[in-house]
Amino acid sequence: MLLSKFKTALLTALITWVFGIVLTTVGGLIYLLSGGDGDISVAIGGAFLMIIYLLPFLLVVGIAISIASDELTRESNRRKRYAYIIHVGLGIMLFSFIFPITKVVTDLGYFISTLPWLLTVIFTASVFWKFDEKAKGTLAHTSFEVS
Repeated sequence: MLLSKFKTALLTALITWVFGIVLTTVGGLIYLLSGGDGDISVAIGGAFLMIIYLLPFLLVVGIAISIASDELTRESNRRKRYAYIIHVGLGIMLFSFIFPITKVVTDLGYFISTLPWLLTVIFTASVFWKFDEKAKGTLAHTSFEVS
């Protein structure tokens, strides 16, 4: 089970990294086209730095959240829905520890500057959840055939 979650974390990190590159590149282009002064390489460089922070975070926090989600939703009829809420909800909660939520809600400029990170958190949690559920389905199907 832990190996499956490790593979899920690595795959999610890779997909989120590509998403981050696209998001920051598009954001950088929009910024430049709207009259901003800067260089697109800064935005792309930020996406490459993202993987340095993302991979260890997914391996430690993502796997822990996934295991907790499995335990909390084991007996539920709506397990997948609750597991999704736990994955995304805890991701947003961790985002609010890094970026003060009161400032995000009250300051439009701060909200816009942190929006790519919030979208990345939601995207990463959703992808992690999807791959985790797919791995559980494959694992359950395989164990059913072996029995």
